[in-house]
Amino acid sequence: MEHGSLKQYEFEFPNDYTHELVMNIGDIMQIPVDLTKDNMMKHIQDYESDTEIIRLIKDPKDPHSFILIKFNKKDWYCAIVIRCQESIHQRVKQVLIDLNEQIVEEYGDSPYEKIENVISNKNTLLSKFLERYPLPI
Repeated sequence: MEHGSLKQYEFEFPNDYTHELVMNIGDIMQIPVDLTKDNMMKHIQDYESDTEIIRLIKDPKDPHSFILIKFNKKDWYCAIVIRCQESIHQRVKQVLIDLNEQIVEEYGDSPYEKIENVISNKNTLLSKFLERYPLPI
């Protein structure tokens, strides 16, 4: 698949940062975001299993851009996959860098030494989610 000017970032984090992170990324990408369970927005879809909920928030104007959040039902860690246009990727990346620094300050550690574009990588969080769910990406 040709990704052109798209960038993809993936990040796992404690769930208490979810709302602020998703709202910030939604603002940067100009995607309407709703994290309530009973949202009625057409560009937001949920996929659920016994252990997790995947919420896919697609950009209504750009079908290749999206925010995907994995909520874990049995753990306090979430994951986010962000696919965005190159024109805004530095702002998206900076939000993740800032959050990573905040997690290190608060928890003393982070699994991320650096935040990188993973769109061309084979073993990604997104590829694992696509194995389990019929995500329209």
